[in-house]
Amino acid sequence: MSRAWHDIRVLNTAANGLFAASLAACIAGGIWWLSQRPAFAIRHLLVSAPPATNLTHLHESTLKLLPIEQVAGNFFMADLRQVRAMFELNAWVRAAKVRRVWPDTLAIEIEEHRPFALWNGDRLLNTFGEPFSGNPADVDEDGLLPRLAGPDGEARRVQQVYLDLLQALAPLDLYPEEVELSERRAWRVRLSDGTELLLGREGPVSMAQRIASWVELRPEIKRRLPGQSLTIDLRYPSGLAISVASAQLGRDAPLPQPDPAARPNRTSGTRP
Repeated sequence: MSRAWHDIRVLNTAANGLFAASLAACIAGGIWWLSQRPAFAIRHLLVSAPPATNLTHLHESTLKLLPIEQVAGNFFMADLRQVRAMFELNAWVRAAKVRRVWPDTLAIEIEEHRPFALWNGDRLLNTFGEPFSGNPADVDEDGLLPRLAGPDGEARRVQQVYLDLLQALAPLDLYPEEVELSERRAWRVRLSDGTELLLGREGPVSMAQRIASWVELRPEIKRRLPGQSLTIDLRYPSGLAISVASAQLGRDAPLPQPDPAARPNRTSGTRP
């Protein structure tokens, strides 16, 4: 043990280690002192949209009104997650990305919700099938958005069914205005010409097959009931039933339920 202290190499190694530790401590202390200087206080919030996009329902000038005093810390110490969370409190902000820009700026890139449909009457659905709390009146003054509805957690599924129907009905010059999935997992669709389709729950007969059976009989139905606003009940194992009650009861009236004992006329598609 005593010999080690007389070994010049050991002494040099120990001295170098102590010097390195002292230097590191001095550098760390200097950096900490420098980082606390007023020159590195956050003075600017730079808000922008992702490349090749614009903010439609958010205004950059409004977002820039966020008080800088709410940002804790300076350029080095600011909590970027906390800043991101502050911006994402806005109902129209889907996501925010925050980065530091030397020497006194935080750049915030805002991804805005893009409204796709009304969801359950009082919310909006974005293009990713995510419900959000933007004001429907801001985007649906002319009633142009489709109306989708369903249980919690089923928004993306309802949106996909809407898109499938949109494609399937295009050759008929029709489109779905409303698509609803009930708590019992039964589907209801209202079309742009006022026709309502009761599709029921998915089972051995697929939704596409039920719609195909209606499309096949549609010319005959239009010939026999011209100008009528109809409810087409496609919940039967085969065939369909037709009701004109919705035209008499009004748009928001309860839809008629099928009589399980009724057997639809498979030739014409009308109830005998």
